[in-house]
Amino acid sequence: MTSSGDGSAGDGLRGDGAGDGADVVEHMRRAVRAAAEGAGSPADLQEAARQLVAHLKQDRARPEQMLLRIKGILAEAGIQPAYTQDSEHTVFISTPESVYRNVIAWSIRHYYAESDGDGAG
Repeated sequence: MTSSGDGSAGDGLRGDGAGDGADVVEHMRRAVRAAAEGAGSPADLQEAARQLVAHLKQDRARPEQMLLRIKGILAEAGIQPAYTQDSEHTVFISTPESVYRNVIAWSIRHYYAESDGDGAG
């Protein structure tokens, strides 16, 4: 019996028996790769991020764990952070840097929106 509760190495997203989690991760990988190649749509990438974040929250992942997972998937696709600010260049999802930045921003927003946006209308 493994000790799963910390979420250290097995958050159920590697395809270890959480078929739903594996599908969500694969959808995110495909969306990230397509966006990095200029073939994906912002809507698909954002939806993939939303689904993955929702799954991680169901799995009781902390915000830090969620970000590490997302960053890991981005890194697998060869997308690394870029520490430049191109305010003039409003490139939505055309460069790997913008893909990275947008996915991280969306993931954080989704994580907290689904948590705090329960009924504050």
